Amino acid sequence: MRHVAALSDVPDEALKSVIGDFKSEGATVTSILQDDGKWTVVAMFFGKRAAAEDSFEPAATGSHDQPPGSGRA
Repeated sequence: MRHVAALSDVPDEALKSVIGDFKSEGATVTSILQDDGKWTVVAMFFGKRAAAEDSFEPAATGSHDQPPGSGRA
C-alpha cells in the first residue's frame, strides 16, 4: 500500500528543504513547476508507514484551494 502527500505553492527558496524533509522520511519525491513559478511537491511513501496512513493526504499549504493535511508547511 502507498501513501501520497502533496504540498503546493512551495517557493524556490524552500524547494530543496521540502524535498529533503520528505526524502528523510523515506518518500519518493517529485516536484512539479506551477504556472505561477512556485512548485508542487508530491511525496509517495511505501511499506509500513504507508499502510498506517490514508491513501492520499494533501498537506497544509496556506492555499485556499487545498484542505489542511499532515501539517507540513
